[in-house]
Amino acid sequence: MIQVILTYIVNVIIVFVFFPILESAVQLVYPFSWDWFIKPLHLADKLDVYIVLSIALPIIVAIGLFLPPFSWLAHLLQGERKPSAVEAEYIEPLLEELCTRSGVSRNTLTLRMRTDEDINAFASGINHITIHTGALSGLDKRHLLGVLAHELGHLRNRDTIYLTITYAMDRLGQLILNLVILLNGALNILALIPIVNIVIRIIQIVLLVMIAAVEYVLRLPKWITYYFDSRRREYAADAYAVSIGLGRELREGLVALGLATEQIGMLETGELYDRESTGFFSRLFITHPKMIKRIQRIDEGIEIYELKRSLLWDRMIRKAKCIQ
Repeated sequence: MIQVILTYIVNVIIVFVFFPILESAVQLVYPFSWDWFIKPLHLADKLDVYIVLSIALPIIVAIGLFLPPFSWLAHLLQGERKPSAVEAEYIEPLLEELCTRSGVSRNTLTLRMRTDEDINAFASGINHITIHTGALSGLDKRHLLGVLAHELGHLRNRDTIYLTITYAMDRLGQLILNLVILLNGALNILALIPIVNIVIRIIQIVLLVMIAAVEYVLRLPKWITYYFDSRRREYAADAYAVSIGLGRELREGLVALGLATEQIGMLETGELYDRESTGFFSRLFITHPKMIKRIQRIDEGIEIYELKRSLLWDRMIRKAKCIQ
């Protein structure tokens, strides 16, 4: 939610800074007023127009991304497809077990495949889970089941909904930025006129400074918060997998992935150690926690989960004895 709020604030700033510039440029070519928009909505002035646009457009885009036709198109453009018969035969039993453990109806989940050799899977939208073909060959069935439990955790925690809304908001700001960049390039035509070119170059420099400020200064707090929040979401999705009894499967899947990608190493004693060499500032811009830290937290979660199950089992046995 913090990510959504910060993204909204950044894009409101973009609308208020750049939209008047674009409006002025358009009015030079074709004079118009906002009366057609202000009167039906009973708005006071153009300031209200900017506020309505900064709120309404991202919401419209976000809703569109959740609707089946646009959602289908978005997945298609990202190279996602329905699983083949062989892939479905391999994955469906895992999804059935996952749904049984989690209490989620199988009909509510949509499975997609992406032809990619990376060992990866991800959740998106309201109910989509996409698996890379590399995960089928790089992980065994139980490990893949643990990874699917992690992705289901993202769906159950509504992480993908927040990300979709944030993406929609970000598209509005990026669209306005791109239009300003295009306008700045178009000014090169006027710069060919003698005398006027000096004024045009000054305007272009001012626009470039404003664009740089928006892209790198105003977005920096959002980026940092996003990546901190992203790591929190990964830990929460891991915890969900543990809570439905698939912690060990996820742990071993992460160990296999970590060894394959050299994020972790294993001593002869079987002890794991960290092989990631990224520094503190580099890690600010990495979405996932260190693999070794994820595994350590999962180990702690498994220990607590098994202790609770043991206590629950002892309580059930005592109750059964009392009944007898």
